[in-house]
Amino acid sequence: WNALHGGFMPSPVFGLTNALADHFVPILILHMPLARLFGSPFLVIILHTLIVSSSLVLLWRLAKAISLSPNLGWLLCLLWACNPYFHNCLFSWLYPETLPLPIFLLAITAWEKKRYDLFGFFAALLLCTKEEAGLALFAFGFSCFWIHGRRQPALILMAASSAAFFATAHFRSWLLPSMADGKWVAFF
Repeated sequence: WNALHGGFMPSPVFGLTNALADHFVPILILHMPLARLFGSPFLVIILHTLIVSSSLVLLWRLAKAISLSPNLGWLLCLLWACNPYFHNCLFSWLYPETLPLPIFLLAITAWEKKRYDLFGFFAALLLCTKEEAGLALFAFGFSCFWIHGRRQPALILMAASSAAFFATAHFRSWLLPSMADGKWVAFF
């Protein structure tokens, strides 16, 4: 909302001219067209809440798809519903730390259906949520390599997610600190 009205993602709560100076969350840029479309940040927060809330349904479906007992599926959903990140999203403000789980669940669902193109889309989206997302994708690829026997796609995933993690870490250590003072525009 603020980016559409004078500044590029300012974070006045933290005293930063740019929210990317604190965390690597370029997925917030995708919120800008929605804020413009709706004309209010309030509706973007509602949409965000609906996306995060959908993770309960996604988690239930995934538990069912991998043949977990119904009780364990309900328990997983209950644990996620009790998570403080989930509550922060539902009852306070736009909280980008809540986006990785629904996106990761969509990625896993696509992987299980062997829809690697769709998985790639969700994996790229996931990489835009947090600096550590590459590590989560690497761990998922590692488990697929050893447990599920999908060796070639798992190796590709592990290599790509490792590269993405190191690129993000380099980007964060090189460019993000310079964004705090607003002089980052000089890089471009």
